[in-house]
Amino acid sequence: MQHEFIRKTGKAIEVLASEILLLNEGDQLPVISDWVERHHFSRGTVQNALHVLRERRAIQTQSRGHLGSYLTVIDYKKLQQFILNGHLRGSMPLPYSRLYEGFASGLYDNFSHADIPLSMAYMRGAKERISQVSQGIYHFSVVSALAATVAIDESIPISILVNFGQHSYLSEHVLLLNEKFTSMQHGMRLGIDDTSYDQQYLTKELARHYNLGLIPTLGQQIIPNILSGELDAGIWNHDQIIDQKYTGLSVQTIHSAMTELSSTAVVIGRSDSEVINTILRKNIDRERILAVQRKVVEGIRIPQY
Repeated sequence: MQHEFIRKTGKAIEVLASEILLLNEGDQLPVISDWVERHHFSRGTVQNALHVLRERRAIQTQSRGHLGSYLTVIDYKKLQQFILNGHLRGSMPLPYSRLYEGFASGLYDNFSHADIPLSMAYMRGAKERISQVSQGIYHFSVVSALAATVAIDESIPISILVNFGQHSYLSEHVLLLNEKFTSMQHGMRLGIDDTSYDQQYLTKELARHYNLGLIPTLGQQIIPNILSGELDAGIWNHDQIIDQKYTGLSVQTIHSAMTELSSTAVVIGRSDSEVINTILRKNIDRERILAVQRKVVEGIRIPQY
């Protein structure tokens, strides 16, 4: 009986905190009967939840008689703690480049400063990361603006929450050729990564101009397979070429209107997760993250993620 009481009160606290998070100081507090009707809580459960929020000083209210109660103080950080009930869950690419290491370090620095515990998963393939956000497995993900735009065009229920600007995701995508080639030719074997919106989009765009054989290849295998001769060419992140000092490759610039979007990092969230998205927007300090990223890239700061 006691366990059920605690469970119901805990759920009510989470729901009330989620709704109050979207309000501002000076706004009217919803009446108890409204929460009872909309969420099927008992009146006592709602009263207990409000008591906890007031006791923990997450909110302070002032009664104005028949006009109801108004929010005089809202501690958004405390409300966030009640809502998250643990870690904020995010994902981003494997940090194989200095830019990614810097971004990962910036995220941890940002949320540590905001007193929000962060749990990050690092995985290749924006398609999978976007899918897991749309399913609610992760609260957010870091992807390119191009990947997010393509996914939204495909009616995947995500929203772009923060845009970090050009060259925050990667310096640029480039065309890599086996060193025996100096330019693209008809009949070449070109690697295509079906898990990556960016690489797939740019590869198909290039293939429209040539008669090419598109060979399914995971992104991390594109460089080794070009060097071994299994592929003749492929599109990949220039940062990895620079950071890992690859030789035996001809590197060429890609002329595409989409390269700016593919170099831009964005944070995405699930479209209908209004409360979590509000927490993310309120707490992500774009300039703070970019400053940490720059220091890591320049070797001034040790990566921490």
